[in-house]
Amino acid sequence: MSGLKGATLMRSECEERSSRREGIFRRVSKRILKGDLFSYLYSLYWSLRVGSISVPLPVFTHWKTRWRISPTANLIVRKQFIVGRMNTQIGQNGQEGLDRNVIQVADGGTLEIDGQVCLGPGVRILVGPNARLKIGDRSYITANSRVIVKSDIEIGSDCAISWDVQLMDTDFHHIQPGCPNTKKITIGNRVWIGSRATILKGVTIGDGAVVAAGSVVTKDVPPNTLVGGNPARVIRENIKWKP
Repeated sequence: MSGLKGATLMRSECEERSSRREGIFRRVSKRILKGDLFSYLYSLYWSLRVGSISVPLPVFTHWKTRWRISPTANLIVRKQFIVGRMNTQIGQNGQEGLDRNVIQVADGGTLEIDGQVCLGPGVRILVGPNARLKIGDRSYITANSRVIVKSDIEIGSDCAISWDVQLMDTDFHHIQPGCPNTKKITIGNRVWIGSRATILKGVTIGDGAVVAAGSVVTKDVPPNTLVGGNPARVIRENIKWKP
């Protein structure tokens, strides 16, 4: 009887191991079919480009992301830079792999990731020659937003930037001779920018502020203030929002 029980136990263990191996194989196959293998290889390459390999990788990028980093540009990642993948409160972003991310840094430009930063699918980062973009720890930018930097844009920590937002520190054209068309944008810590808002050149947004969806921000926003409209104006003061 003991021999029969032992054989049964061994058979059960073998079946369990076989089932576990099949489960792992199915998960790996599914990831390969989704392109995750290519994403990991691509991420490994860009992690090497920033100068370090660790677990987790310093750079995790969807394989469809279009990277254009000049040989004279600076790409600085202090913790982790996740590109093209994001979980939302209603689940994983369904646009993953459909909307291509673009990360472009021209000659002498700097992209500085000061912590862990996440970009959703379709986000485009364009840093011009000798320009600088800095994004703080635990900040994220959701799908299809654009950050266009001709001079300098700085985004603080714990910021939530929603869908289809545009940050642009330049007008590109001059309205009249001698009128500056480029000026730094500064976004403080714990700032929430709603969907389809536009932040224009020279704007400073204070800590804890909220920009309502669809707003066009042309002037500074005080800390802990809700603004909205076109052009954006103060709606409520002394607010607190929870990231």
